[in-house]
Amino acid sequence: MRLDRRQVGSFGAYAAAASLSIVAAIWVLHLWRANLRVPFDYDDDALLFGFIVRTVVDRGWLWTNPMGGAPAGFDLHDYPVSAHDTTHLAIVRMMALGTHDWGLVFNLYFLLGFPLIAIAALAVFRRFGVGTVPAVAMSVLYAFLPSRLLVGEIHLFLDVFFQVPIAVLLMLRVCAPDPPLVAPAAPGARWPRLDLRSGRTWAALGGAALVSATSSYYAFFAICLLVGIGVWAAVERRSWRNFAAGLALAGVVAAGLFLQGLPTIVYQAGHGPNPQVGKRFAWEAEVYGLKLAPLLLPVTGHRVPPLARVKSEYDAAAPLNSETGVTSLGVVAAVGFLSLLGVALAGRRAPGVPAPAPSVDRSAALPPEAPLRPLAVLTVLAILLGTIGGFGSLFALLVSPQIRAYCRLNVFIGFFALFAVALLLERVRRRRPRVAAIATLAAFAIGLLDQTSSLAVRDYAGVERVFASDAAFVRRIEAVVPSGAALFQLPASTFPEPPSVNRMAGYAPFRPLLHARTTRWSYPAMRGRATATWVADVAARPPARMLEAVSDAGFEGVVIDRDGYADGGAALASGFRELLGGEPLPSSDGRLRFFSLTEYSRRRRARESPAAEALPR
Repeated sequence: MRLDRRQVGSFGAYAAAASLSIVAAIWVLHLWRANLRVPFDYDDDALLFGFIVRTVVDRGWLWTNPMGGAPAGFDLHDYPVSAHDTTHLAIVRMMALGTHDWGLVFNLYFLLGFPLIAIAALAVFRRFGVGTVPAVAMSVLYAFLPSRLLVGEIHLFLDVFFQVPIAVLLMLRVCAPDPPLVAPAAPGARWPRLDLRSGRTWAALGGAALVSATSSYYAFFAICLLVGIGVWAAVERRSWRNFAAGLALAGVVAAGLFLQGLPTIVYQAGHGPNPQVGKRFAWEAEVYGLKLAPLLLPVTGHRVPPLARVKSEYDAAAPLNSETGVTSLGVVAAVGFLSLLGVALAGRRAPGVPAPAPSVDRSAALPPEAPLRPLAVLTVLAILLGTIGGFGSLFALLVSPQIRAYCRLNVFIGFFALFAVALLLERVRRRRPRVAAIATLAAFAIGLLDQTSSLAVRDYAGVERVFASDAAFVRRIEAVVPSGAALFQLPASTFPEPPSVNRMAGYAPFRPLLHARTTRWSYPAMRGRATATWVADVAARPPARMLEAVSDAGFEGVVIDRDGYADGGAALASGFRELLGGEPLPSSDGRLRFFSLTEYSRRRRARESPAAEALPR
């Protein structure tokens, strides 16, 4: 098959966006310093997602893992944190065909996000007539939104948001005179009819299915914006078809969310509900709501010291500054954001989205101002939904508080804004190509420098030392205990969303488990279920009674995280030494201690110890 010049040029644009995003990632993240087999982020929620990635790599999917939650084994059904990340998990599963090193897969998937996001954004920009240079430049800037760089692998799947441009494409198609899914009413009929024959309808359905399978948060935001823009387009065009199309696509996304949540529904039907997991409160929508000032302020740790001080002073003084602190758009996107607000205030001066003629190349058919007004309306809708005290707060109060971090709408707003900049540059390009080329290159260079800060570069050497210490510690344990041995972790920590205990961060107990090959670990045990109740009860006992229960349950050892105790675990370790008659095995960084129960359990069996306590299964 021979490619024509237009196809070659299109391929070149995508190759350029992917290549440029990869090169920029190497430069921005200083990847020459990193060991790709060691996670860039090895704390907080990154440990949870590391465990999920490892579970998918080792077992094929996320729901169960016998290496955690000993003695019964771990089950995630009560906390479907990644149930709606089906597309992400499928890609991770395919990557695991090439390697079983979960740390490598973890890092590579985060890095793969840069070209995936850039390509998805470029596809949408090109579809609406943006030329190659501005489209590539703005698509790469979108892949480097500050929130993605600052949060990184801590929210791994949320930060690989290639589905957001596709969701926005659906919204813009809803605004067209001939929207997908809904055909004009038949002669003599009053209402429009369902259209399942056209290719664009099936493309829209496929896009909606993808949006539903790549994050519950972004899918929920897409549902709200599809319905909202459908209402606006119906009023604007005086046609029920636009509203019906928006509602239908929103329904497809909602149906996809429901289907992916079925495993949890079925599990809880058989095991009973678990009200202790995933508790949310309506007021949390205020704490994690969208704020306009952080969108427009410089990125945290900006390269220019005065700008960094402005952001630092705001963060120190402003209330409710949780995730909102990383939602900066950057200066280029801020220009696009303010431009869209101006278009919204200008009313009907900017035209809506015309439908491209079927026989005309879509990449050249549309005037550059065509999508500006729908993008402006979408921006206003996102603000109304996400801002503190907005419609999101009402939804949390009156419907469900499960969606609380409305500040994450910055990913949608960032795309709207950079799309607007791309359209404005395209308008200039069609009139004064040289001026546009210079402006585009300047915008790209300034934007990339402005959106990236030193905080995007992790302490690779420090993380590798901790990672290597944990790995060596687990290897030493596994060398002296039988294969399949269960190890009891102290202090007992709850799951999910555990609080910090003294200096031990919430998900820190995941760390040894991530290195285990032949051992099983007591963490995580699902809060509200029998195993977690048993673990908490045993961990609260005096050392003598605790060791008796742990030994009778078949555990081969106890691991203490000294950071979980105000005294560094000294009192507990002293009690164990006295009872076990030996010194613990320490980790190289001194944080973890392993006490073997092999000899202790042998002595108890020799004395014909009573039957083991009934364990939860």
